[in-house]
Amino acid sequence: MKKRTRRLFLPVLLVLAAALGAGAFLLVRLPVPDSGETVSYLFRREPGDIQTIHVTNSFGETYEARLDGDAPVIGDIPAGSLNREYALMLFDEAARIEFRPARDTIEGAGDEANEKRKRYGFLPPRAEVTVRCRDGETFSFLVGEEETISGGRYLLPQSGEQAGQVFLIDNARTIRFVMPLARYVNYEIVPFIKYQSPLSAVKRLELGGRAFPRPIVIEAVLSGDKEALRDAASFGAVTHLIRSPALHEIDQKEGIEVFASLTGLLNRDVMAWNVPDTMLDELGFNDPWVRAEFDAEAGEGEPLTRILLRVVRRDGEWLLVRDDQRVIHRIEPGEAFLNTSYEKLVTRWFLTPLITDLAFLELTVGADAPGTSPADSGGGKHRFVFSGESSRELAVSLDGGVLDIALFRKFYSLLISAGNDGVLLENPVMKGPPLLVLRFEYRDPLKAPDTMKLYEGDIRRYTVEVNGLAEFAMTRRYLSVVKEAFAALRSGKDFSTAW
Repeated sequence: MKKRTRRLFLPVLLVLAAALGAGAFLLVRLPVPDSGETVSYLFRREPGDIQTIHVTNSFGETYEARLDGDAPVIGDIPAGSLNREYALMLFDEAARIEFRPARDTIEGAGDEANEKRKRYGFLPPRAEVTVRCRDGETFSFLVGEEETISGGRYLLPQSGEQAGQVFLIDNARTIRFVMPLARYVNYEIVPFIKYQSPLSAVKRLELGGRAFPRPIVIEAVLSGDKEALRDAASFGAVTHLIRSPALHEIDQKEGIEVFASLTGLLNRDVMAWNVPDTMLDELGFNDPWVRAEFDAEAGEGEPLTRILLRVVRRDGEWLLVRDDQRVIHRIEPGEAFLNTSYEKLVTRWFLTPLITDLAFLELTVGADAPGTSPADSGGGKHRFVFSGESSRELAVSLDGGVLDIALFRKFYSLLISAGNDGVLLENPVMKGPPLLVLRFEYRDPLKAPDTMKLYEGDIRRYTVEVNGLAEFAMTRRYLSVVKEAFAALRSGKDFSTAW
């Protein structure tokens, strides 16, 4: 047993030894700083002392950075699109270059020196940097490869007493030197708005473009807007209404996802900036796939900001421009506002007014089959009359007789549970007279009545018409359950609401 264990253990030891040997070889070739070494400075000034920073990076870009008063300027990036935080970090990193004792020396231009330059990533360099101060002092250096074990990066001064010595500095303080210029463009297309719900931040949204042949207009229901509150009464207490193509309550879940994608929108990276109109037109921004224009409130009581986003699809990428900023952002294709639709944004329920807002409710049940009268099928027109000043005082009579209020509440919940099946009808079919009509009349005399009608449709569905517009269908089970419940309600008996 012991011999077998030793045979199995020996190959493991050999692998470990080989790994340690390889690690030792790397340590010899690319030394790392010892722990406990004192940090010193190759160059140390205040960021405000710097006049310019000249950078050439490995992406073939050459640019200059400077301070215009307190405002950083990086290359030709517009001030409104500049990531100010990154820009100020560049000045901080250029003004204070820390190092630990030199790791190597590179002298001359021979083969040995060039081999060292390649080894440390200076041939070619990852970046060439010259820092010029307002008093005339300059400091130039090359930025090389990362040292994978310590996470540092090699730096080679080109001027001063340390010229030709290889130093290892904190990689985190070299990121701005080696990154592409596009990273200085603000990655926040629309900054995140801090609200308990995104629904509170967006007051109006219009979705258009080729993805939305019928533009969708969504508006918030504000407490002081009496007209909007009357329109919203058709659906009870709501935050937003779809105004176009037709009046609907917004689906809360879909609305939250869409608004959240608009009020905290980040890019994946930047394709270009300072883009002329001709290039924007060539890419299709004059006829975008999605056009989203919305009014956002950054905080309660703050003025609204109008934001316009245009999105095109090009070579498998999603490109976006905001307002007139002339910056083309690449964004993720999964953003909710790119993937929503009218039928997703419309809440499932057709009409859901609060009982306490109603004066009357008229229910008309049609014949079950051709040649059968409403009376034969238990149908006909029936009128529910509401009284009482509050929900607690609510009383309901039907055709002159008082109903059990608990049973009626249950029946009313059944009536307003009428919901669409999520499929928008392009050519709605409505065969014959309506099979059921619900008419809601309100206590507010300025609020127009709402009417819902069920018609025989196609594929085992009823086509539903609301206020003269048929857009959706629903399952046939609803009508039979309503009829059974209505018969039970009139008899004072309990009933099922499952359909």
